Formats: sequence, structure tokens, C-alpha cells
Amino acid sequence: MEHDLLSTHQAGKFLGLSRRTLEKKRIDGSGPEYFRISSRCVRYAPEDLREWLNSLKKQNTYELGETT
Repeated sequence: MEHDLLSTHQAGKFLGLSRRTLEKKRIDGSGPEYFRISSRCVRYAPEDLREWLNSLKKQNTYELGETT
């Protein structure tokens, strides 16, 4: 179902990232929004994952600061 919340593992598979990468992004605030259900339970909404992924979209390498 579209509105089901995803675990860190499921969100990582959705984004093509490891669970550990998502955990690091939660710590530094650079990842997608998430729900902290309890101290050991974090969940992601699929629409938040899509929104975060879309925020990373670039049209050219210049936008990334690359000059080569």
C-alpha cells in the first residue's frame, strides 16, 4: 500500500542506499524526513523519500560544483 511506512532497511532499498548510510544521514540531517516511533523504531513515508530524492535532481555537472 502507498501509505505504509517503511523501515530503514526498506527505505534504503527504495533509495539504493545502505541502512548505515541512512542512519548517518539522520545524524547529520542530510537525509529524508523520518518518523521516530520509539528509540529503536524509525520509519519513512514513501512520499518523503520521493520528495528528498527529487530535491537531489541536477541537470548538469555545473550544479554540483564540478568544473571538469
